[in-house]
Amino acid sequence: MTRGRRRNRLRRRRRAGGVGCTGCKCVGLSLIELLVTMGLLALLLAIGIPSFQGSQERARLRNGAEAVYSLLQFARSEAIKQYRDLFVVVSAGEAGPAGDGWCLAIANDLDCDCAVAGACQYGGVDQQEHSLTSERFPGVALASNRASYRFERKLGKCTTPGTLRLSGADASRINIRVSSLGRVALCSDDFLGLPKCP
Repeated sequence: MTRGRRRNRLRRRRRAGGVGCTGCKCVGLSLIELLVTMGLLALLLAIGIPSFQGSQERARLRNGAEAVYSLLQFARSEAIKQYRDLFVVVSAGEAGPAGDGWCLAIANDLDCDCAVAGACQYGGVDQQEHSLTSERFPGVALASNRASYRFERKLGKCTTPGTLRLSGADASRINIRVSSLGRVALCSDDFLGLPKCP
């Protein structure tokens, strides 16, 4: 290829916006466009991060309530299955560095401390342990109007009906009601998908 042809080829490329970009339109971002884009991205992140943290706290509260609900349902079904009165021992409190935390455990009797690992067991010859602690749900507090819930062996009725209340850092709450028939129900005024509390 001769020298003249090469020059012509380069000239055509430059006109098309390819090599060199001297005296023709260049494709790309200027510094101002880049700074404006970065500013908008920072603004969106500043708005989005607090709402994301709030949704995480609400999810943690919902998960904690569902775990307590499952433990109570499991205790009722085990009382019927083993034909043995069972207790759910409750130690209420605040979770996190400010409080001692809370716990629930299934037990044969009331003489156990659910905060001590292995202290609460249930069953006959082969003792089992089933407990729940606040360590899995940081920022979630538990309050209960009963220290224990007793499920009878015949129909799983609860002789000590009551309400457990879980609350999050943003003051949202979920109530777990245990009726005298042994039915366990979730309700909340703050969460969609859960029935309103009476």
